[in-house]
Amino acid sequence: MLKAENRVHHVREKTNRNDHPRITLYNARKWLRPNSPYCGTSVAWAIKQAGWLLDVDYPPIARNWVLKKKHIVWSREAGPIGGQPRRNDVVVFRSYVNGTTYWHVGLLEDWQEGSIYCKTVEGNTSDRGVLGIKKPTGKEGVYDEKIRNKKDVYCVVRPYAG
Repeated sequence: MLKAENRVHHVREKTNRNDHPRITLYNARKWLRPNSPYCGTSVAWAIKQAGWLLDVDYPPIARNWVLKKKHIVWSREAGPIGGQPRRNDVVVFRSYVNGTTYWHVGLLEDWQEGSIYCKTVEGNTSDRGVLGIKKPTGKEGVYDEKIRNKKDVYCVVRPYAG
């Protein structure tokens, strides 16, 4: 199980431009610019800190987390595939804006069967997409807990051995 200190940092970015030193740490390991989007690198960093082997080709690209179908345990289209989602699985979001596809990933904190919501811990976040479920905390940035509607989840993957 991932340690809490590896999951939730609640530190504020200096200027809301992905400019906290922890983001530089995540992205430097993948040779990215210091202020690049970091949802994938932050999830990969947390999984590796737990000592687990990650099976994702180039995790900075959020879309890459769904490419190995054997890791999908739940999808919006099919429901449970390889068991029920559990804490520390990776939640994948896909959205379309003006004809462009956007991908985002975060760690699953809680998934209750029968509930329409799940709790996640995500990097590279804002309060957008929370749709009134959660008020701004002033802690958005490096990591933030979110309550997400499951209908917004594209799939849940378990791409690690631990």
